[in-house]
Amino acid sequence: MGEIRKLYFASFFLGLSTVASVTFTLFFLLNGLNFSQISILFSIFMISLALLEIPTGAFADTFGHKASVFLGMLIHAFSFLILSLGSSFSHFAIAMFLAALGLAFQSGAISSLIYELLGKIEKKEAFEKIHGKISALFIVATIISGPIGALIYKFYPRIPYLMAFVFIFVGAIFVFIVKWEFKKEKISLSVYTEKIRSGIKLTFSNAALISFILIAISMTTIRMVFNQNINQPYQLEIGLDVAYIGITAAIVAGFSALVANYSYKISKKVGNLNSLLLMVFIPSLSAIILSQINNLLGLVFITIFYLGHAYRDPALARLTQNEISSDYRSTVASTGSFVSSLIVGLTLPFYGNLMDQRGLNYTLIVLGAFSIAIGLIAVSIYKIRR
Repeated sequence: MGEIRKLYFASFFLGLSTVASVTFTLFFLLNGLNFSQISILFSIFMISLALLEIPTGAFADTFGHKASVFLGMLIHAFSFLILSLGSSFSHFAIAMFLAALGLAFQSGAISSLIYELLGKIEKKEAFEKIHGKISALFIVATIISGPIGALIYKFYPRIPYLMAFVFIFVGAIFVFIVKWEFKKEKISLSVYTEKIRSGIKLTFSNAALISFILIAISMTTIRMVFNQNINQPYQLEIGLDVAYIGITAAIVAGFSALVANYSYKISKKVGNLNSLLLMVFIPSLSAIILSQINNLLGLVFITIFYLGHAYRDPALARLTQNEISSDYRSTVASTGSFVSSLIVGLTLPFYGNLMDQRGLNYTLIVLGAFSIAIGLIAVSIYKIRR
């Protein structure tokens, strides 16, 4: 388990990058962007992530999961460095592309690396537990860094982004020192393209994986729009000072860490089908309820919203990994991320424009209704498949 502990540290330092992301929306607004432009930035991010998912997934399966995660974290770190120095839409767009590239190298590869490391010590059954702990450590780091980042931002808006660069860079070093003996196949263009072809075929021939992709589409959409457009302005509207946004993030992260850490126990008790229903309904109904609240009670439902996502990440990762063969593990995971990220990226400008035209509350209702509709279709597919 020694190598897994190194991933614990990597996840913790990655989580410390929340020192910057806790004020993303406010930072962009400060630099003269409107909600539509902010949505376009995150659309660039999501579409780039989608287009890069499959080739980077095949890279991980061909050259090694550790190499992919390490490279991804380095690129991710430099995206924050550009944000710390940038002041225009074009600068931020470049940073978003690099962030997408970095996360594409990490996506699928990190869970695959965990799974394979556990397989070497014959503890694959502990995957969801370990994944949950890694998620929990990430969230604990946000508890520490969120309030600090918001407070520093109030006086020095660019410093948190420089700090995020340093934190992710340190996390990458921990990944680099993981002892991982990857058994390379004969590396060639044909081997690489075969990984992509077979991975895509395996993904779309599996009804369970299709249902998981639909859930990822609905949940990623609602989380992205809420995170990057709604959450911070909403808290200011109900009377919080910007410095308290970090404290709110810390409180939410604390509860989320507990849920992520014990998600394996919850999913074991409720079963796979009920787990999928929880993933769909908790965030969706919370968004709809928030649309009707304009006071501090909204903080309770913001917390519940994020608890649903804290549960979803490790639980859905376990369900996905159980459906994937080891030779195509990252490629299949990345194929799912490609589809969900592309669709989410294409819809984000719609929600940004909706916010500019109709406001936060109306957008929350539309988001909640959309997530429930897509989520129920996904659960129906999974149920029929069984």
